[in-house]
Amino acid sequence: MKSLNLVERECGQCQACCQRFEISELQKPERQRCEHQCKQGCAIYPERPARCAGYRCRWLQGDPNLERRDRPDRLGVIFDSHSALSELLEGVSYVVAHEVKPRALTSKRVARWVAALSRERLVIQVSFEGKRKVNGPPQLVAEFKRRTQDTP
Repeated sequence: MKSLNLVERECGQCQACCQRFEISELQKPERQRCEHQCKQGCAIYPERPARCAGYRCRWLQGDPNLERRDRPDRLGVIFDSHSALSELLEGVSYVVAHEVKPRALTSKRVARWVAALSRERLVIQVSFEGKRKVNGPPQLVAEFKRRTQDTP
């Protein structure tokens, strides 16, 4: 794994997060296209919700382990460290891999990256259907299970 020297990138044509995540301010459910998506990107870009404006996936942050060709809409997976679990996992090094395209988590490229990340931190894979799979060092997986045993 390369050290994290993050260099900002541009979203370009990628709109993976616009489809993948719930945006309560827009009453947009998870895993559904946002009604404001358009060919140019976001039709309400200047007035978009704070959640949209503040979101930065690891690719957009310029994670050197993710090459330019690994843009989420191309790779089919969004890697990030923002999660509904962030409070619960405070102090735990983790990455969430959100599947944008069905079965993208099973691609060789994604599997290699997940395996490399899992050596040092918790990797929470969330399938297109919303199922979670957790990889990582045994002590981190055990800690995750301990902390989430009462969480749906």
